[in-house]
Amino acid sequence: MKNFLAAIVVLLSLTAVAHAEVQSYTGTGEVLLVSEDMSDRLKQNVLPKLMSPEKAYEFSQEIAEKRKQDEAERTFKYVAIIVGILVVVGAGIFFFRPAFRSFGKSADLTRMIQKYSGDCMNPQVVPEIYLYCCNNEMLSPIVRKHGATFNDFAAVYILLISSCNVGGKGHFIPISAFFFASSLDYVLSHKNAWYTEDSLWLMKYFGLLS
Repeated sequence: MKNFLAAIVVLLSLTAVAHAEVQSYTGTGEVLLVSEDMSDRLKQNVLPKLMSPEKAYEFSQEIAEKRKQDEAERTFKYVAIIVGILVVVGAGIFFFRPAFRSFGKSADLTRMIQKYSGDCMNPQVVPEIYLYCCNNEMLSPIVRKHGATFNDFAAVYILLISSCNVGGKGHFIPISAFFFASSLDYVLSHKNAWYTEDSLWLMKYFGLLS
């Protein structure tokens, strides 16, 4: 009789705890899951009274294992989100890098034209062009391909000043010719023999002649 009454008291206690902890509702009307505090109290106080110590231990281990699995799943989701963000950012950099590089080149070319088109014999113009081409990732391979030296750049620049000293549409050919891979390759290929058609090719390339 005493054991029966004790069992009734335990069941009433469990019912009261469960009622107090679980009767919370979300905005959609769904019952909330058991809180961690309630789970701990169940493991420490209630479960040992309802089942054997071995069963209570196994049950508590199952609860702990489930909690670890839930934490692992949340961690995996967070890592997946972070990796996804990094992939998107990396793809954006990869695809937009040429555009950024083009904007940078346009700014450098504009600055050089504004600085030297009215002072084309300035002694600083050729060193600045040569350094730019040698350090630019698109132009430096062309410089190496032709084995072009500073003296070669100076000779080509003087040749362009004397035979193709024209500008328009945002370009000044004696300078612009060095800033584009195709035109740089062309002028370095013809540095030892320059003809009228070579000047015409440059003017057509930069849209100054139809």
